[in-house]
This record gives sequence, structure tokens and C-alpha cells, in this order.
Amino acid sequence: MVNVKANVGDTITVNYGEWGIASGKMTATKVNVGDKIVATRDLYYTVTKGTVMVVTKDMNGGDVFARIHESDDNYSWFMPAGSYEPYGETPTLWRDMTDAEKGALLLAKHDGKGIEIWQGSEWKGMMTGSFGNVCAYRINPTPVTRTVDLMADFKVIGTITLIDGIPDPTSICMASV
Repeated sequence: MVNVKANVGDTITVNYGEWGIASGKMTATKVNVGDKIVATRDLYYTVTKGTVMVVTKDMNGGDVFARIHESDDNYSWFMPAGSYEPYGETPTLWRDMTDAEKGALLLAKHDGKGIEIWQGSEWKGMMTGSFGNVCAYRINPTPVTRTVDLMADFKVIGTITLIDGIPDPTSICMASV
């Protein structure tokens, strides 16, 4: 196991078994065991963006284990902080948004940022078109990306980029010894 030094207050551990999975303390929405959540991105072959799950264990710091809702499989999947949001979200419709919220969406669209539309139980990308009064929209969330030091015996041995707390194995850069 290699400890990764990150920002003050963060604790991120990288397990290099099969290129590993990172676990860390991140700001996230607080959920409790039994709460429904929805995956906000593809994580595993059976847990894709929009998958509704039930929290089975709270790991503190936002990381949870959850099983797929209404599935015969009781396996609990690791869901890192930032990879899910509470299920049952009731997004604000365009007609009910404040002028500031509408302005932020219009500016984001003008700047070429992705805008997502709420469709039933999940956010989907919106390619073109105008805003409709009975639809809900949001600016496509961008992943949090940061490069951190890889440490061994209190020495920097390289760097790795974390995307939403998950290590990108293609970004590993080892320092010369």
C-alpha cells in the first residue's frame, strides 16, 4: 500500500492491486444506511450513470457501499464520494428558477459548457435547443482533477492524477531514484 499526500485534511489511500482504487476524505452529500442514491457516472460494468442504489454501509467522509436497488444481487459496490447523489432529487424547473440560476445556465451555454436536462430519474446531456419552462437543467458537473505526490517511507517517489478521487493509472509519473 502506498500513501498519497494530498491537500491538508485529505486522506487518500491507493491500493495498487489491479492498478487499484482510491479511497479518501472528500466533501460529499451526507447519506445514511438505507437511503437511495443514484450513480452520477459509470463506475463498474453493472453500476453505470443513473443506476439507483441503496446505501448498505457509510464509510464516513462521503464514501459508501451500496447495492443495486430492486436487484436479486445483494453485492455491495464501493461508491467513492462525488460518484453519487441522493435519489429522489426534485430538480427546479426552468420556470421556477431564479434570474441568477437562469443567467448561469445561459452563460454556461454561451461559453460552450455542457448543459444537462433532467429526464425522469437522471440527468442526460443536452446537445442543442432552447430552454423549456417545464424542464429542469443544470450545468454539466466537471470532474475534480488534481495531481498528488506518491509517497513511500516519507519520500516522494512519483505523482498520480486523481479524477474525482479515483486514480488515473495512465497518469503515474515515477521520480528517478
